[in-house]
Amino acid sequence: MNTFQGAVPSLYEARFLYLENLFDRIEWEVLFQNNHPVHIDLGAGDGGYTAAMAQKHSEFNFLAVERLKGRAIKIAKKSIRFNCPNLRVIRLESAYLIRWLVKPSSVDALHLLFPDPWPKRKQQKFRLLQPEFVVDLAKVIKPDGYFHFATDHEEYFEIGSSAVDQNPDFQRIVDSPWGELPPTDFEKQWVAQGKKIGRAFWKRK
Repeated sequence: MNTFQGAVPSLYEARFLYLENLFDRIEWEVLFQNNHPVHIDLGAGDGGYTAAMAQKHSEFNFLAVERLKGRAIKIAKKSIRFNCPNLRVIRLESAYLIRWLVKPSSVDALHLLFPDPWPKRKQQKFRLLQPEFVVDLAKVIKPDGYFHFATDHEEYFEIGSSAVDQNPDFQRIVDSPWGELPPTDFEKQWVAQGKKIGRAFWKRK
């Protein structure tokens, strides 16, 4: 069993993706028992966004990626409460999952919403959305698939968006491909504080 998981209450075990090792690529049809399009939410937090999207879009499968155990269990709880059999959770670092566990051209959409902005200058190297990571995203997203990025940190939004814009495999689009989007738990908090939200969408060429 994947040591990144840790024990979770038995009620929620079925909602978790457990890995026999950290080298085999994920088989989506085996995981979800269907061939529906796959969305991945990187750093899903408490899962409010992912669960709401899974409930609204039963035609899609959703994998919520969250490193923290408490948050991951909250996502599993929401998947049951919202009756979302199309939602699974994995406890793992987002960068590792994208680089090593997701098959090339197998994902229809990736969502990176309100990631840690690492605001101090010395910390910025730890930001997830860097040019190297954008290359990894381009490998796993299907042609005509989508990447969705949002943050309340203005500088991170500009730098991160620029990294995607400069990658020739992506083309920025104006509107959400999925209509009106539910707010994340962090977004509700930041909006209540009057913070401006930066949001962008790209299509994989």
